[in-house]
Amino acid sequence: MSIYRCPVCEQELSLKARSYQCESNHSFDVAKEGYVNLLLANQKNSNDPGDNKQMIASRREFFNLGHYDPISEALNALVMPLIVQTENEFTLLDVGCGEGFFLWNLRQSLESRSTASNIDFYGTDISKWAIKSASKRDKNSHFSVASLYHLPIEDESVDCLTRIFAPKSYAEFARVLKPEGLFISVVPGADHLMGLKKILYDNPTRHSEEHDTDIEQYFNLCEQVRAKYRILIEGTENIFNLIKMTPYYWTMSAEASETFTSLDKIELGVDCLLNVYEKGSL
Repeated sequence: MSIYRCPVCEQELSLKARSYQCESNHSFDVAKEGYVNLLLANQKNSNDPGDNKQMIASRREFFNLGHYDPISEALNALVMPLIVQTENEFTLLDVGCGEGFFLWNLRQSLESRSTASNIDFYGTDISKWAIKSASKRDKNSHFSVASLYHLPIEDESVDCLTRIFAPKSYAEFARVLKPEGLFISVVPGADHLMGLKKILYDNPTRHSEEHDTDIEQYFNLCEQVRAKYRILIEGTENIFNLIKMTPYYWTMSAEASETFTSLDKIELGVDCLLNVYEKGSL
């Protein structure tokens, strides 16, 4: 059963042939790649919102090098016990899923440990290029183009929601999570990619690890895991593929770009926090 709801009238969406339809006859066709576009025109901030086709290709190439595998493995270690222990249906939603790297690795881990058929993975992203890429690789998950500020997801329908380097919309996250659901947020630690910042800025500062007070209204922190390690990136193209995954790409000066172009390798520190939250009493 789908957990999608109509982005127009908020009624339940049902899959009929190759389209999702609600009782008010709003219809959304399934693309040949298998995803559905549930992003309304008034929810777009541009004609082609989110990461473009080239940026998604760069992400895929960088992830394929394995530099972020330890983050994925740490995430899997948090999620897998929830899935393996459940005897009921289990639904996981990855918001801002990008090209689906973390969701795909979670599925691969699951398939090596469980043959349960009552588990559904969903991924949403505002970039159609991201969702196209994700759905081409992962035919068993459900992908949709959507804004995480207006999730086309039924109330209290999700057991676990993951947000990995994506924007935040805590009210929406709490709305779609079941009362006993868990929210896992992956954010930069204090020293994440400081090597890049030292090239980009004259006086680079560490990331703040202060508690996000905005979340307190909706969630309670119950566990925190740190993934911290060093990576060596070789090749100018691979270095730029990483930069394109960060906010620094949009503000990088010509001087910094020239510096990175002259590098054939760079050693960086990866530092991420995986915060696990329980849904609070609203």
